[in-house]
Amino acid sequence: METKKLTRRAMLERGAVLGLVVIGASAGIGCGGAELDCTNPPGLTDAQRQQRQALSYVDRSPNPTQRCETCNFYTAPAQAGQCGGCALNLGNVNPQGYCSSYVARS
Repeated sequence: METKKLTRRAMLERGAVLGLVVIGASAGIGCGGAELDCTNPPGLTDAQRQQRQALSYVDRSPNPTQRCETCNFYTAPAQAGQCGGCALNLGNVNPQGYCSSYVARS
């Protein structure tokens, strides 16, 4: 059986790569880099699923000027980085989401 000798250079290179991986992963979490997914939030009822389908709800609006967070029916979440509420019985929705019943906030 052949044993490979681990050099100081190889150890430093591996440590640097591992460090970058850890920093990259934590930056995505800590800075809100992870995408918010409200497509299937916990506790969604069958009625809410049907309503989402009927109103063509999507988690990412195709039109940047028409997003849930600027809609009259949207309720902001208690904490940033969470799904918000909707008065149209859609359950929790993404602030960047959209449905066909969009009404701009006045």
